[in-house]
Amino acid sequence: MTDDSTKKPDQGQTPEADPPQEETQPETPPMTRRERRRARRLAMEAERAKAEAEEENLTPEEKAAKQDEIAATRPKRRRDVMAAARQSARAMEEVSDAQDQDDPPKRSETKQFLVPHKQTSPAKTEPKKSMPYTFTEEEREAEIAEIQRDLVKRRRRRWMLLWLRLAFFIALPTFLVGNFFYNHATPLYSSKSAFVIERASGPAALGGGGLFTGTSFATSRESIAVQDFLVSLEAMRILDSDLDVIDAYSDPRIDPIQRLAADASESDIYSIYRDRVLVGFDTTEGIIRLEVIAPNPELSSAMSLRLIELAEFRVAQMSDRNRADALRTTEEAVEDARRALDEAEERVLQLQEAQGIFSAEIELSLVQSTISSLTAMLEEKRLELAALNDNTRPNAAQVRIVENEIARIETSIAEQRARIVNASAEQTSLARQGAELERAQANAELARVILTGAIQSREIARQEANQQALYLSMVVNPVEPQVASYPRKFEYTALAFVIFFAIYMMASLTISILREQMAYGTTT
Repeated sequence: MTDDSTKKPDQGQTPEADPPQEETQPETPPMTRRERRRARRLAMEAERAKAEAEEENLTPEEKAAKQDEIAATRPKRRRDVMAAARQSARAMEEVSDAQDQDDPPKRSETKQFLVPHKQTSPAKTEPKKSMPYTFTEEEREAEIAEIQRDLVKRRRRRWMLLWLRLAFFIALPTFLVGNFFYNHATPLYSSKSAFVIERASGPAALGGGGLFTGTSFATSRESIAVQDFLVSLEAMRILDSDLDVIDAYSDPRIDPIQRLAADASESDIYSIYRDRVLVGFDTTEGIIRLEVIAPNPELSSAMSLRLIELAEFRVAQMSDRNRADALRTTEEAVEDARRALDEAEERVLQLQEAQGIFSAEIELSLVQSTISSLTAMLEEKRLELAALNDNTRPNAAQVRIVENEIARIETSIAEQRARIVNASAEQTSLARQGAELERAQANAELARVILTGAIQSREIARQEANQQALYLSMVVNPVEPQVASYPRKFEYTALAFVIFFAIYMMASLTISILREQMAYGTTT
């Protein structure tokens, strides 16, 4: 028997080389989808960090050329960018799922990264396809650790810059403001007081018919007028002439921010006065609250007392003015009524003198009585004439005498009646004289009634003026302060912090929005 190993190879055949022995490596379980995504994300972060490092070394011309090159190959709209990103991610997931289903890779063979290449402008000839570089386990771990260290370093640098900005733009100004208020600001003393303007209460029949009588609305107009007076330029001048307020606010011992300049104008002085004298009016209760701020407690209390005196004097002036206005109106009405009564009585006297009668009624009654007596006499004479005519032989002389008497009586009665209703060239009728005299007497009586009413109205107005007089009633008297009220150190420092923080936030948001808009404009 011949051994197979001693057989010579046939001619035309080449001896087969011994197959190389494969190195046995321990099989590793396949990568999960989560690990693959994490590996891709780390690779993209590494590529981004590498690109940023390269951009730092580029010149401005190279940076501009690179941005133009990227803008030429990038989609023009944001929706196109998002669609391309989603399509790329979907394609990568489909490829990885297909590879997992066809041939589950080993960990030593699949733990690798595809290093993305920078996009360049499309060339005329297609670039050569290069095989992806395969990372080993140690290289991958080292790359991941380096990326993590770089990310931590970047985050730490960003946090440091953020804290530096906060310290420079917020903490430092707040510290300076607080240092000024706590260590350098001059203490100011505040003296507070309160008073109310009231009316004298009276009986309901005389002065209590108003809707708002007894409420704060009854004196709201006067209270507002006093409030405006206390913060007026006139009150400031009176205080300065009495207490030298301007010199006190210009004291060199006051800090420069709160001190009044030596050459300050009157408008500047008035603005300081408005800041130091605070007057408020409570419309619900009708109370006027006064607060005076001064560099020393004695001046603060003195200013408060002087302002209250000025307010009381102004209230008295307004009360006297209202009383004088009300009494002047009633006095004018009384004078007019008296003048009208005098004219009416003068007219009555003129008529009585012109007509020669005292009263038309008396004259008419006299004429009526005369006519009545003549009528009675006329009836007697007629009866006497009838008796004479009844005789068989009447005496002609007696009959003629009686007839003449009857004619005279009738004539007299006609004259008396004509005197009542008929006017002559020398004298008017008694009816017209009586009508004119009665009219004049009625006018005089009406003027007398008007005068009586005007006098009563004047008395009522005087009583109401006395009862509605304004007066100032103190609620809280000013006292000399023992502790400085201003500046409020903690409140003002906290307010400064809030203001600086708000300014910083608004500026940061504005800058970030403008930067984003500019970046989006360059990409589109």
